[in-house]
Amino acid sequence: MEPTALPTFQNLPTHLREPFLRAARRNPLQWLLLPHTDDEFESSEQCLARLQAFALGQGFAVITGRVYREGKRDSHGKGARAMTAAEIAERDVKARECRDKKQRPATPEHVPEETEEGIQVPATPEHRSRPHSRRRRDWQARAARVGARGSGR
Repeated sequence: MEPTALPTFQNLPTHLREPFLRAARRNPLQWLLLPHTDDEFESSEQCLARLQAFALGQGFAVITGRVYREGKRDSHGKGARAMTAAEIAERDVKARECRDKKQRPATPEHVPEETEEGIQVPATPEHRSRPHSRRRRDWQARAARVGARGSGR
């Protein structure tokens, strides 16, 4: 199998064809073809080289390590791992301390009792009935007229 027969090579611009051929010829040419299920490798580096050779022939690359997209790191890593119960408790204590700093101080433990002489209750105003509204007066007058005529119509 010649690397020039691959669709990846045929779709490349002419100035990139020579670097592609040099990269393809660094490994055995069978590695440019689809891997077999029963392939065995001496090390993980050799396996990665085999996958990279196949990926080169197909027009993609196998990426290992961390992946960065638009300035953001992926969700794999130290920040994304599960937290232990001790770490969660420590985080909660820190959050509680921060929140307590922002709150107003609570009522003190000892509040001096006031003596009865110091408490002054205002006098209760006399109860005055408020004047009836016009609607209520009209209703009462109507009820009085109906009552004067009797209960039957």
